[in-house]
Amino acid sequence: MVIQDGVTLRAAAAKFSVSAKTAAKGVGRYRQFGAAGLADRSSRPYHGPQQISSFLAEKVVALRRLRHIGWRITRDLGLSPFGGVSAHPVDA
Repeated sequence: MVIQDGVTLRAAAAKFSVSAKTAAKGVGRYRQFGAAGLADRSSRPYHGPQQISSFLAEKVVALRRLRHIGWRITRDLGLSPFGGVSAHPVDA
């Protein structure tokens, strides 16, 4: 639309209910990769510098199954109380 029909970026963004910045990303990906660049992309980060080890994650999951709560898990495993333990299930 922007590239082929000469529509302004703002107009195209408004038509698809996205910001001009998001539309610009789409145009850039289309220019670089063609139609394949417009496919859905994962929003998962490439790496997690604060990620815990799989060994520790297994321990957290085991304690969660025993219905332990966050502060107790951090205390029992010697984790920083400021790092937090998710109230949601951990994928291990």
